[in-house]
Amino acid sequence: YTIQFAEAEYSVGNFHSILTTMRKLAMEQMDRHKLLHYEGDSQENISKDLEAMRIVNTCISKKTFALQLSPICAVDATEDTYSYEFSLCAHYSDGSLISQEQIWELAGSMGHAKELGSIVFELICKYIRLQKLQDQKIDKVHINLTPTQLLGETVADEYIDCLKRYQIPGEFICIEVTIDLTVDYKVLERCIKRLHEHGVSVLLDQFGVTVCNLRTVLEMPFDAVKVNHHMVRGFYEGISSQLTYLLDMLNVKQWKIYVDGIDEKKMVDF
Repeated sequence: YTIQFAEAEYSVGNFHSILTTMRKLAMEQMDRHKLLHYEGDSQENISKDLEAMRIVNTCISKKTFALQLSPICAVDATEDTYSYEFSLCAHYSDGSLISQEQIWELAGSMGHAKELGSIVFELICKYIRLQKLQDQKIDKVHINLTPTQLLGETVADEYIDCLKRYQIPGEFICIEVTIDLTVDYKVLERCIKRLHEHGVSVLLDQFGVTVCNLRTVLEMPFDAVKVNHHMVRGFYEGISSQLTYLLDMLNVKQWKIYVDGIDEKKMVDF
């Protein structure tokens, strides 16, 4: 891969980011012997990534992000009671969205993953307190975190202390976490157990599509599980019947089961 310097003005940090991305793109392309230039689409995409990195870095330094709320409804609810899932987001200068997944990835690449977890958790606690969500018909508030942000008892204690500062009972909070083959299950388990001591529940997110050690995962002390929306959509459209077997397996665990992507009444009936 090559970067042309005729009109180049890069900071050292940006230059290394460009090099890293170019190396990744070069490894991913089909023809490994084809020279990849930092120009055209490659340059445009990387420039977009650099803008996202600057925006996320600014949000972390200012400890402020936009929050999206998604309602979670129980299919057997007898009252108008909901849970709400909070997701992070930010925006490019043109107004387009920087997704939560992008934010997590960028924060990790900059070494801010753990710090971001603390920022997110406190932002949501502030919102709960200011909007008096506990006084409304809300069962739980769901907060997305990554395994890096759930490394052991010390991190759990930081979240618990935050809940105490904002006078929020642990039972009002459900932490959602997506895991993969890189997870240290023993460290994560210690964190979950400490959170349980204070009433916080933990949900295994994106189940059915992430690569993980299934046997170990099923032995973890999760309280709930959320099936990925791609698997739900595949079942609804008749493409795959895996969802039936998956739900049978999860029911044995007696975890509370969430299914993502149910956004139409006819899907619930189905």
